[in-house]
Amino acid sequence: MTAQALEATKGVAGAVSAKFEVGGKRAVFVLWICSLLYMVNFMDRQVFSVAAAPMMKALGMTKAEVGWINNIFLLTIAFLGIPVSYIIDRWSRRKMICILGLLWSVGIFLTGLGQGFVTVLIGMMIVGLGEAGFGPAGTALIGASYPPAQRGAKLGIFNMFIGIGIVVGLIAGGFCAQTWGWRSPFFIFALPGIVLALIALNMQDYPTPPKAQTGENFGQSFVAIWKTPTLVWLYLGYGMFMAMFMGNLFWMVPALIYRFKISVALAPLIIGGLIFASLWATPLGGWIADKWEAKSPGGRMRTAACSSILAGLLVILYYYLAFFVHTGPLAWAPVMLLGFLCMFLQAIACGGVGPAVGATTQMVVPVHRKSLSFGVAMACMYALGGGWGSGIAGTIGDRLGTGQPGDWKGLAYGVMVIACAAFLGGIFWFRSAHYYEGDFKRVQQ
Repeated sequence: MTAQALEATKGVAGAVSAKFEVGGKRAVFVLWICSLLYMVNFMDRQVFSVAAAPMMKALGMTKAEVGWINNIFLLTIAFLGIPVSYIIDRWSRRKMICILGLLWSVGIFLTGLGQGFVTVLIGMMIVGLGEAGFGPAGTALIGASYPPAQRGAKLGIFNMFIGIGIVVGLIAGGFCAQTWGWRSPFFIFALPGIVLALIALNMQDYPTPPKAQTGENFGQSFVAIWKTPTLVWLYLGYGMFMAMFMGNLFWMVPALIYRFKISVALAPLIIGGLIFASLWATPLGGWIADKWEAKSPGGRMRTAACSSILAGLLVILYYYLAFFVHTGPLAWAPVMLLGFLCMFLQAIACGGVGPAVGATTQMVVPVHRKSLSFGVAMACMYALGGGWGSGIAGTIGDRLGTGQPGDWKGLAYGVMVIACAAFLGGIFWFRSAHYYEGDFKRVQQ
């Protein structure tokens, strides 16, 4: 290892293992295996949205029931993410990634066997249990595998695979559901997670500081996290942003199906195409966040704040133009194209969020809190907003619309209302940027 690499690991592991490399082939292997697992993670999440319309018809479920299943799934991730992240910091990132990948793959298979609200909910809660610690483990391991100045860009690649997973889940899930029935994608998508989870055992892992060295138990670490102002405002903002993001993401496909009477295969293809065309924005967003950070401490969080406000505005414009101003069928009409352009730009704007927020959670805490720092972020992004977004939008849809499964007006109103939370998220993230420099300097002392 070079002297520069050794220096970069100070504050990352406390001591450098002979087998742990900052940069190089081992780091690349970590980045790609974690990224592929993140892709499968969101494939499995997105297939539930794809299957929602035919599932509601087959099992006699309402929009509110399906929306709240998704909410409870996300809240399972939120509430279990904190204790699982603490275990990851004290045990092994590599081993936990393997276990979690196997667990969520089993859960998605069981979801496909569901016969109603309760059984589908149980399957999705098992998926949530498996996915609870993967984001923190992957973020911490990738962050430690690269020098601090590159973390935004590398986590941008990691977060880009969220979009890839969403696209694959939409298109492949829609094709499977259309061809072999709504249960089939749940069964098929369980396989790649199992394979990648086993391969993950070959990744490198940085040394875990013993408790005697850190002098902290779980309660002390958790309290220390909440005494970091940068993180407090980051967590609050993440909840608001994810209320918009998850509410819109979950209902995009059903809304298209209801509004334009198109198939369960075509609607995911349209949304998937828009997201696929914007995938480049996530690593670019990470790169921009790194550059802004280099010029001004807190630049990463300012990148996220601007992205959040812009994304919320564009979601509202999408539904207003494509659903209400455009009154005809799905066609190449100017207003329709303008509406879809807004959704495309919204996907690009969201690319500036994940890398900036993820890198910031790793920069203002010592090594023994790195997974926990992002674990609390993940808990808050669901518990404070993301876990409620789709359910609130669906409930508003039932209240403002006809209450029938095929109603689209109420659903569009619901998503437009929840999109306003992104504005508040941006304000909170500007506050987070204000405190960043002081919190970062305290960690370096």
